[in-house]
Amino acid sequence: MRTASIVSLVFVVATVAPGRTMAQETGPSAATAEPVATEEYPGVIPGAAHDPPAARRAARERRAVVTWPGFQLTEGGSRIFVQSTRAIQWSRNDSGGKIVIVIQNAKIDLRNNRNPLVTEYFPQTPVARASLERHGHDVNLVIEVKAVTVASVSTQPDHDGYHYLFVDFPAGEYATPESELPAEADVAGPRSRSLGPSRGVRAGRSRTLSTPEEADQAEQDAAAGTAAAGTTTTTTTTTTTTAPAPAATGGASGGTTTTPAPAPAPAPAPAPAPAPASPANYPGGGM
Repeated sequence: MRTASIVSLVFVVATVAPGRTMAQETGPSAATAEPVATEEYPGVIPGAAHDPPAARRAARERRAVVTWPGFQLTEGGSRIFVQSTRAIQWSRNDSGGKIVIVIQNAKIDLRNNRNPLVTEYFPQTPVARASLERHGHDVNLVIEVKAVTVASVSTQPDHDGYHYLFVDFPAGEYATPESELPAEADVAGPRSRSLGPSRGVRAGRSRTLSTPEEADQAEQDAAAGTAAAGTTTTTTTTTTTTAPAPAATGGASGGTTTTPAPAPAPAPAPAPAPAPASPANYPGGGM
């Protein structure tokens, strides 16, 4: 009986082992398979049936959820649009030179949707920026414009189940902000800083002893300054700064405005030479 059990166990092991060996051999080939190519997410485009991020969670909300704000350049001009999970009820309440569209009984889904759409550098649109703001149980779409313009507001359901609010602007050439580069160049000279009780040099500059005679003289000056009571040796490096050419900035009319750069500060006067030390303080000296 025991002999039959042992024979059966050996047969089972012999049957299973080849299968495990084949799995181990075929495992690496499966791991080296080429990855499936994925397309980059283009965001929400009206009519393209691209779901917004966290679409399932937004769909469970009872209120309308604003899932995406966007900007488009169209054939007839430009457009700010808002995507919602439900039909949009809206009103307009312009204030402070801004276009304000009130989306009633709605909420903003993600914090990222509150980031402003900055469009001021597009010359084809009068919109400078647009952003979503929570206002009680409503959501305000606040649009800042670069010039007086006409805004047309409309709503439309899409075949993907979402609803859109469109704010359309006419085509034209609108001004863009000027360059934010500084009008003047900073040419202030380097400031002094202390490197110890016996030296002071300009910040950002180094003092190099170029000849052996200069090095010997520096050692003698240091020895004399150490021996002399109440005497401090100060090494000062004088830096000459050349003023750069005047800075040029672009004007609003396309011309050039030239602003002269400020003159550099005058160089400080060199420090007086140290008083000579007594001959008795030199090596080998004496009276």
